[in-house]
Amino acid sequence: GERELAAQRERLMRDDAVVGVATVAAGAAHALNTPLSTILIAAESLQDEPDLAPDVQEDIATIHNQAELAARELRALVAARDPRVQATVAADVFFDGVVSRWRARRPEIELDMTGWQPLAATAIRNDPALGQALHNLLDNAADAALAAGLPRLALTRHEQATSYVMAIDDPGAPDLARLEGPETGSTKPGGLGLGLTLARASLVRIGACLSFEAADSGGTRTRIVFEKTGMAPMDNA
Repeated sequence: GERELAAQRERLMRDDAVVGVATVAAGAAHALNTPLSTILIAAESLQDEPDLAPDVQEDIATIHNQAELAARELRALVAARDPRVQATVAADVFFDGVVSRWRARRPEIELDMTGWQPLAATAIRNDPALGQALHNLLDNAADAALAAGLPRLALTRHEQATSYVMAIDDPGAPDLARLEGPETGSTKPGGLGLGLTLARASLVRIGACLSFEAADSGGTRTRIVFEKTGMAPMDNA
C-alpha cells in the first residue's frame, strides 16, 4: 500500500545519502592525509623544543594525540573499502578495542562495565566500518548523557548461540524522537544527523539489528544484536 511505498522511498533516499557520504568520505580521506601528516611532524618537532612551559607541552601533546587518532581513523576508513582484506580478530578483542578507542576520544564520560561479559574465543572480521558505527552510537548516547547532566554510560555485552548482544544505557530521557530510531536524525543541537544513519547502514549490511527502548534505569537503552554469520571472516579466495 501507500505506507509500504513511502517506507521504500525513505529507504532509497537514505541509501542514496549513505552512498553520497561514502563517496565524499573517500575523497576527504585522500585530501586530509597530507595535512594530518604535516600536523604530526610539526607537533613532534615542537615536542623537542627545550624550555617550553608545561601547559604548552601539554597542549602540543594533545594536538599530537588527536592528530594521531584522526590519522588512524582515516586508515581504518580506507581499509573498510574491501571486506575481503580485513584481518580476523577474536570477538572479545574486537569489542574491547572499539570501547578502548572510544574512551580515548571521550574521556569525560564515565563507563560502567560491570555487565560486560566475556565472550568465547571466536574469530570475527575486523570491520572498521562496524567499529565506526559503534563509535557513532556511543557518541549519540554520550551526548544524551551530557545533555542530562550525568556523563555516565553503562555498557553490557553477552553472547547467545547465534548472536552477540550489546547495550548502551544512557540517562537521557527516552523521548519519542530517540525511540523511533536513527532516521529521525541527530539528537544533539547542531548535529549533522549522519551518525545514526551511517551506523544503521553499517549494521544492516552485516545483518545486525538496532533498536532503542526505555532502560530499566529510566534512561534510554541502545540495543544492538549482531548475528554471528554476518560477522564471520570472508573467504579471501
